[in-house]
Amino acid sequence: KGAERLRSAPFHRKSLEVRLGESQLAPLLRRLEEAFPGLAIGSYPHRGPDGWLTRIVVRGKDPTEVERCLAELARGVAKLEEQKT
Repeated sequence: KGAERLRSAPFHRKSLEVRLGESQLAPLLRRLEEAFPGLAIGSYPHRGPDGWLTRIVVRGKDPTEVERCLAELARGVAKLEEQKT
């Protein structure tokens, strides 16, 4: 029953768009993947009107874990952006 419930449970998805490159984000994303093994974390670079952006997407079945990961991601990105300036 438990496995069946997990298969049918919906995925929750949150994303954050940042002005940092994937190479700058890689160590942070690796740490988050280790801290949240039940989540899928992806990064997608794309060109915006003002330059390159990276969209980071966090997906998982537990909405609380997705929110926790996104909060840690936002804190980590803020630190990286501070170092950039």
